[in-house]
Amino acid sequence: MFLSAQALQRGRTPASCGQRAGVAGTGMRPTGDPHGHRGGRGVARRLPTSRGRQHHEFVDLFAGRGGPGQPGEAGMSIEGTYEDATHEVDAGEPIEVGDLLDDPRTDVEALCLCALLWSATDTASDVSDLLCSTDFERGVYGELFEVITAQVRSGAPHDPASIASRLTQSGRTGGHRGARLTRALSEATIAGAVPETVGHYAVAVLSAGYRRSFHLAARSLAAAAEQLPQDLLFDHLLSIGKAQRDATERLNHASTTLSPAQRVSHSRHTEPSTEGSTTP
Repeated sequence: MFLSAQALQRGRTPASCGQRAGVAGTGMRPTGDPHGHRGGRGVARRLPTSRGRQHHEFVDLFAGRGGPGQPGEAGMSIEGTYEDATHEVDAGEPIEVGDLLDDPRTDVEALCLCALLWSATDTASDVSDLLCSTDFERGVYGELFEVITAQVRSGAPHDPASIASRLTQSGRTGGHRGARLTRALSEATIAGAVPETVGHYAVAVLSAGYRRSFHLAARSLAAAAEQLPQDLLFDHLLSIGKAQRDATERLNHASTTLSPAQRVSHSRHTEPSTEGSTTP
């Protein structure tokens, strides 16, 4: 499947790009298919070990896709349910690398959210207008960004406690998804960024997404070269070029608007004039 220009503009890949993420890093071991083929439905169950401990095994039920050793449909992610003592996990929901390994103190996306949480309302409003959730590589950070920007646009406080309260009020703290979201908020809160750096980190997030879009463009062209009819190839190339040009203009605009020098200049122009006034 080749990527459309709209997908490139959003900076996201199809859901199938994370096919195996639902199992990696969780301790769940696929069984029934020695080649690691995807597909089917299953449940993760705890099995006792010889030492009395437990491990998790993902049992493929194949759901009408053949028997053991036969691959499922290409591009389909493993689905199922994984239950532990605290949360129920949908195994079809991707588990991101950042969920387990990233240190928020060195994660530019976490630092951007941290600075945004502590920033003044006018600054947060500017960032909300220039950045969007799909600019974040980690989906949970993009989801948290949406919550923060909604709070900013409504005129409500957007500090960490207020965002935590909003998540609770909207029923978004339950289950595995809610646990990931609240953990992302905790990570962003203590990442260590200062409010004055929010413009810098917002541009850094946008810049990283901009670079990823070229990887997606290259993959899209390679797939199109194999799958598209000849008379559509050049139009597809033009659509990708237009999408990348729009992304370039967007990055340049954000870099100019959110640069520290530009913000200082803007603040000076908005300060009330004191010329002609006399000190009593």
